[in-house]
Amino acid sequence: MEQFTSFIDLINHFADKLNYEQSSWYKGYKNTHQQVMANPTSDASLELLWYTRDNSVSSLKQGAPSSKEFQEAKEVFSEISKLITQSPNEETYKLVQNKLKQAKQNGVVSKMYWALLNRAFAAVAPERVTSTVDADSFKMVVNYINKQFGFDVNLDGNWFENNIRFKEAIAKQLPEGTNPYYVNMAVWHTCDQLAKDAQEAKEKKQNNKTNKISEPS
Repeated sequence: MEQFTSFIDLINHFADKLNYEQSSWYKGYKNTHQQVMANPTSDASLELLWYTRDNSVSSLKQGAPSSKEFQEAKEVFSEISKLITQSPNEETYKLVQNKLKQAKQNGVVSKMYWALLNRAFAAVAPERVTSTVDADSFKMVVNYINKQFGFDVNLDGNWFENNIRFKEAIAKQLPEGTNPYYVNMAVWHTCDQLAKDAQEAKEKKQNNKTNKISEPS
């Protein structure tokens, strides 16, 4: 991972390098947000939030229901979507978690779709939460950002609480008007780069170990 003097430098690095303004991710992310906010309970919006594997907010290849399950749970998803768009806050996060748990207990959904639920909040409120919807991945990248840029984000809460704390902390150091989509995209790209660096380090260590074993005595 390259070293940066400030968090805004990191954001600008990825925004310039990956041409955020013209990228399909940026355009799709905004379009998904606008469509969901315009009519959160339409069939198109419900599919974007709860069924589509990659809705331009986040890709969940294994973390979304089957077509059959989605259709059977559509009423629950519609209710949750409406609640989230009305009030994307901590109280709502806990409320819809309970509704999803109840749906699982009733056999409407087969499991707790944590990342899917987080993605719905990310689609509705990009200024409040990031699009790094896996809780462990989010903690990993924020720990890195804490260390690199002198933030002190407490990560002992749930995914939503931790995101709120992170957004509040960085707001104090980012220029006014910083694009929230750019922030979220840069956080994810940082997370992705850290994962790649860790994999490369692991492979290098394994190669060094293999080479040492194979050296003639």
